[in-house]
Amino acid sequence: MHTASVYYWTYSEMCLFKHFTYSHRPSPQHHLQPTLIMSTSIYSFYTQLFPPDPLYTDKDVPNLQGKVYMVTGSNTGIGYEIVKVLYAKGARVYMACRTESKAKAAIAALGSIRTSTPGEVRYLHLNLSDLSSVKATVEEFSRQESKLDVLWNNAGIGGQAGTITTQGHDDYMQIMCLGPFLLTQLLLPNLRRAAASSPRGSVRVTFTGSRLMEADAPPNGILMSELDAPGRPFSRLYSQAKAGNFFLGALMARQLQSDGIIALTINPGNLRTQIYDTIPSWVLSMIGFLLYDVKYGCYPNLWAGLSTDITMEDTGRYVIPWGRWSIKVRADILNALKSEKEGGSGVAQQFWDWCEKETKEWR
Repeated sequence: MHTASVYYWTYSEMCLFKHFTYSHRPSPQHHLQPTLIMSTSIYSFYTQLFPPDPLYTDKDVPNLQGKVYMVTGSNTGIGYEIVKVLYAKGARVYMACRTESKAKAAIAALGSIRTSTPGEVRYLHLNLSDLSSVKATVEEFSRQESKLDVLWNNAGIGGQAGTITTQGHDDYMQIMCLGPFLLTQLLLPNLRRAAASSPRGSVRVTFTGSRLMEADAPPNGILMSELDAPGRPFSRLYSQAKAGNFFLGALMARQLQSDGIIALTINPGNLRTQIYDTIPSWVLSMIGFLLYDVKYGCYPNLWAGLSTDITMEDTGRYVIPWGRWSIKVRADILNALKSEKEGGSGVAQQFWDWCEKETKEWR
């Protein structure tokens, strides 16, 4: 990530700095108005920047033998932390990611984990930057498994902009929204088979959110006019993609309610992941107090995916660090979940319909 971009990233997370990206400044249309910032309480910002201690950790995860899970983008970072816990608890886990050599090295490293209930981790090729390849991924998974108990849509991208995918979309929107949407839709038969023989609400799908959704997304979360106009600044692409994740989680919850499957969106927190590896030490010294060890990002994911305290009544909700419910999502983003007839903007449904249209060819 370029140093200039880091300034903007830090601003968005802290809501304290203002447009430090030198080469790409947001347009006046996109600039977050003070009224939007104030629609999310100061306490909501503070409690996500400085969360209380986690109440659900790897120590609370039960024996998972017989369970089948998939974690995307999991050869490193948060995803790998999730995989390590699932493996140690006896589950069969599919490490769905793009580079086989990196995945196999990560799987080999699991041998150092001391556990009395070792599970199994299998590499599954997944390239979300090419939608035409996603169906083959699901077909390969289905040759090995009939059921899927939890899908963690964890894969992401950060710190760059301007890359266009094979299908002509910005990499942010495709890798974090269109790809996970398509993957989840194709895996629905596996999820539904698991739900048919499992306690109601124990089969789940998660999407990955971020504080940038509330700190920096435009009014209503997404400007639909920009979805077919690639090449936007990374800060705008990222915040809108994270709003898209929130919309997908909420609307997926409605789609899967009758199946007894829970869908949630998770803000994993401010974490010291690999995206900061190229950052100058003096910059890290400024923002280091806001960054937590990557293992903490695992905790809200474990809670969202596995906790029995979560029931069908919670489906569609937003999880914040380190595994608890958000008390207040930005008002205009919540309003986007409502149709115009219901007094909302209808943007969430418009975004869902766009995802349907852009992935239809690859179903």
